[in-house]
Amino acid sequence: MLLWFAATDIGRVRTANQDAYAAFSLPQPAQAHVFAVADGMGGAQAGDVASSMALHVLEECLAQWNAGLDAPPSPGDVMGAMEEALVTANDRLVAEAARDPSRAGMGTTLTAAYVKDLSFVFAHVGDSRLYKVFPDGRMEQLTVDHALVTELVRSGQITAEQARTHPQRHILTEALGLARRPQVQTAQGSLEAGEGLLLCTDGLTSTVTDAEIGAALVEQPHDPHRLIALANQRGAPDNVTLLVVWPGGGGSP
Repeated sequence: MLLWFAATDIGRVRTANQDAYAAFSLPQPAQAHVFAVADGMGGAQAGDVASSMALHVLEECLAQWNAGLDAPPSPGDVMGAMEEALVTANDRLVAEAARDPSRAGMGTTLTAAYVKDLSFVFAHVGDSRLYKVFPDGRMEQLTVDHALVTELVRSGQITAEQARTHPQRHILTEALGLARRPQVQTAQGSLEAGEGLLLCTDGLTSTVTDAEIGAALVEQPHDPHRLIALANQRGAPDNVTLLVVWPGGGGSP
């Protein structure tokens, strides 16, 4: 039994919610589920358009790919399909921005996980995140933030703690909506009984620490609104979105 829970909130500062999330199943030849979050950017309503369009393209592309399967796909097959779906989403955003000048410069992050039983494959662009959540509340970040501060930490110029409040922490090095092929991170993994997955936008991780997120998910594994409330208590300068998946049916072994 698979359970999933999601919540999104405008936060305390923004005037619109440009985050979005999606959850859908792929029925053939053996049922799998896809979960994704996206954090849009751009003026006017362009960020809203970018995030929702990217998720729509992801579902469309994976549905078409899934319909052509006649045998269970390998993890490599899934990674390839997910990467091409994100590349297609990128191209669609670029074309839409060229068609409508009011949407020029729009873009979005996108982090997606394909879950089948206790195995998963993910594809990722931007600084939204995918975590593995352990029964004791430990969190393992599986995605790499495509952000300037990540490069600064890697080169030793700043610490990970400094990166949380760095004035350039919102500058991305990869996103969907760029006039080039995005560098998509893909990988596969597996879960043990009691472990889960968390997908979230940076509106959560910029205000709530990994330790606090893990503790909240252990205490209330089926209530994402508790973390939304905690982010809002701390001022939530950005939209906040999270989606937690428990492939084993719950947050405990």
